[in-house]
Amino acid sequence: MAAIEASIEVAIANSEGRGDGHLETCDNHHNHDHRHFHNDHHLNVESKGFSSFRVPERAILTKEDLARWLESETMAEFMGFVEELNSVVKNKKLSDPVPISKACETILSALDEVEGWVSEIPAVTSTASRFGNPAFRDWFDKLESACSDLTARLVADTDATREVSTYLLHSF
Repeated sequence: MAAIEASIEVAIANSEGRGDGHLETCDNHHNHDHRHFHNDHHLNVESKGFSSFRVPERAILTKEDLARWLESETMAEFMGFVEELNSVVKNKKLSDPVPISKACETILSALDEVEGWVSEIPAVTSTASRFGNPAFRDWFDKLESACSDLTARLVADTDATREVSTYLLHSF
């Protein structure tokens, strides 16, 4: 988790120095634009050019869907983001100091809370469950009921919160 935290913080720190919202062309393996934005505690999606949000639904159901995704602009942008995260942590030690933004503090606080639930809902050791530990269902139910509140800490827009909540739930 520390490496991910460091990657995110370094990427945010790099983007904070560029102002709010200009486009930068990147030419690593392909040409595409990256948007770099800075904000305080909440992500202000209104000012970022996002006009609507919706609850995500699965769209990659067939091999053909996967092929379209792999060739899409969105996939290229996602890979650009991953490559940028990778590049900013090269030659960095996990022990290197990294400034933590308020937005990342909020994310980390929410993740710490979710991780704390593991102590509250310990794994069941006296069962031979065929489909994983039954305690996970209890933990997931708790996440599901708290998800909107957790994501509302970061994203103020209600529609955006619903979209981000779906991504959080499906991360586990």
